Amino acid sequence: MKKKRLAAFALATMLLSSTTISAQASGTYSWKYQGKKWYYLNSSGEPVTGWVYYNTKWYYLGKNGVMQTGWLKDGNTKYYLDSSGAMITGWKYIGKKWYYFNGSGAMQTGWIYDKGKWYFLDSSGVMKTGWLKDRSIWYYLDSSGAMITGWRYIGKKWYYFNGSGAMKTGWVYDKGKWYYLDSSGAMRTGWVYDKSHWYYLEKSGAMKTGWLEEKKVKYYLLPSGEMVTGQKMIDGKPYTFSASGAKTTTPKGWFQDGDKIAYINADGSMHKGWLIKDNKKYYFGSDGLMRKGWLTIGGNKYYLGEDGAAFTGWKLIQNKWYYFYGDGLMATGWLYYNKKWYFLNSNGVKQTGWLKDKNDWYYLNSNGEMVTGWLKLGEDWYYLTSSGKRVTGEQVIDGKKYYFFPNGVLNTGLIVKTTNYSISLKQMVDIQMKYSPQTDKYRNQNGFVNKKEIQLDPNHPGIGKMTTKNGINILESPNLSAHVYGFMNKYYKDSNGELKEQLVQIVSESGDFYEIKYPVTWRNAKAEDVQFYANPNNFKSSSTEYYQYLVLSGSAGTDAKELNAKVLKGKGTLHDQAEAFIQASKDFNINEIYLINHAFLETGKGTSKLAQGIVVNGKKVYNMYGIGAKDSCPDECGAQYAYEQGWDTPAKAIYGGAKYIAKQYINNPNRKQDTLYKMRWDPEAGLNSHHQYATDIQWAVKQAKNIKQIYDTIESRSNLHFDVPILK
Repeated sequence: MKKKRLAAFALATMLLSSTTISAQASGTYSWKYQGKKWYYLNSSGEPVTGWVYYNTKWYYLGKNGVMQTGWLKDGNTKYYLDSSGAMITGWKYIGKKWYYFNGSGAMQTGWIYDKGKWYFLDSSGVMKTGWLKDRSIWYYLDSSGAMITGWRYIGKKWYYFNGSGAMKTGWVYDKGKWYYLDSSGAMRTGWVYDKSHWYYLEKSGAMKTGWLEEKKVKYYLLPSGEMVTGQKMIDGKPYTFSASGAKTTTPKGWFQDGDKIAYINADGSMHKGWLIKDNKKYYFGSDGLMRKGWLTIGGNKYYLGEDGAAFTGWKLIQNKWYYFYGDGLMATGWLYYNKKWYFLNSNGVKQTGWLKDKNDWYYLNSNGEMVTGWLKLGEDWYYLTSSGKRVTGEQVIDGKKYYFFPNGVLNTGLIVKTTNYSISLKQMVDIQMKYSPQTDKYRNQNGFVNKKEIQLDPNHPGIGKMTTKNGINILESPNLSAHVYGFMNKYYKDSNGELKEQLVQIVSESGDFYEIKYPVTWRNAKAEDVQFYANPNNFKSSSTEYYQYLVLSGSAGTDAKELNAKVLKGKGTLHDQAEAFIQASKDFNINEIYLINHAFLETGKGTSKLAQGIVVNGKKVYNMYGIGAKDSCPDECGAQYAYEQGWDTPAKAIYGGAKYIAKQYINNPNRKQDTLYKMRWDPEAGLNSHHQYATDIQWAVKQAKNIKQIYDTIESRSNLHFDVPILK
């Protein structure tokens, strides 16, 4: 509807007894009562039609201008105007019926929500009470018209309406209990048959569970309310019920309730423990129920099948093989079956592949059978004794000598492995530079010094003295930022121990610098020099230098006669000492060729004083590796150490020194420096302090060359095993 809101005005005194009554509002509009009818006139005196808003209320004036009362239909909307003509809103009792008009005055139909309650108005706007069916759903409206929810007693029957007011049928759960409502919505009591099951509802309508006695007959109702028939385990006891649900006597024999199986004795009790029935063995627990699957009794294991019978013989369980003896006991450990040996672990599982038992290794094929004799896996060969044990080290098989690595693999050729380290090449170089690495690479080159540090001798051209207090740095080139070869001390001691001043021999001049003679072999190495020799990528496997990666923790597998004839012959006191080197190699897990090269280096191939023997306290002792020797007392200190160790023969010195080297470097558990590379660079130390054998950056490659030369002269040896580092 279209409503016109007009300015409110105050009415003058109304004389209802007059034929014509008029009231003026601000000289514009006015009410007029004429012929027992009210009109509303505009400023021209013409009657207004339609809706008028006056003094907070709406009025309606018909086409003839007459104010309307009672029912009014405007368009498709119905309104109700009281006797004063004012439009009604909210509830209105009209003709002994209730109606509801919204805030716009429109009469409502259908569902309305007012002050927390729902009401239903039919198509004529009349408020409904009692039963109501709306869109196939039943509702109930009380005498006030309010929609009912929850339980309601209607016509001597109980009904239940949900939160939306809809009447429920079937099962309803309320306040922890189940109820059943039939198709009419009425609550049921007593026995009810629903979806193939019987249920019992108490007088309150609540579904019954547990034991029920009715007319001296006992029934049992599950937690779901279903009446039990057949066999049922209740509170750990077996019961039998007829088809009608009545409890009956449980007979002797097998009893089954779903996955619960028991055996009933003649006295009605449940059997417990082992039961042998029809040549099969079953087990019933303390609860009387038959067990299935794994069973452990007193530390012994059994496996009971789906039928409860204990397994015997070989059985595949969850893709794993087990063996059970005739009494069902699960086997563990070694099993001899059909002239074959098998091994079952502590869990009873048949093992395949490699097996370690009591510090020995065995191999079980894909069938689990223990292998003896030669075994090839991939490209590797192994040998297992008649008792199945894997061999390592040197072995004579069928009259032939073989060497097996500690992991049992037959040494058949050059073996290379790689080891990853946490230190980068740059980090290694940075650390090495802190330790003043040395090199003889620049031994024949002159050096440079600042002229300010030299005072020329006027009487001897080309000769100068140092002006500094202690000495001077020798530079590679005429530049203060140039690489420093080393430090030349201002003073030195002559052969008589007398302190002398060092003279500098000048070769030429170059700006502010003198080029001088620098007759020093060992000089400070450059970072790029260190990087070259520390970088494993610079040395190919075909190169001599590659031998710096040769693993030294293990015997070289050499023959004593060949070593004596081709390597040690004529080498001073090292002559014919191959047995000592080989024995030390085996006892201390250290390469004998490395030991020989080490001895050659330290003793001048067996000719040094320590190698020839030095008398200490009346006893001649030997030292083949220079252990204990110092720069200040190379022979005396080395001999004293040998004396303390009891090295009174060349063989003892070879053997004892090898033990020391193995412990300190090759097989040191904290360092494991078992290659020349590791001994020189110690990559395992990472960023921590380093344990290095030499300062010469070429030490590892120099020794590698010597070791390769010895290897090249012999034939009887094991295959070579290399460990190449990979830096981060």
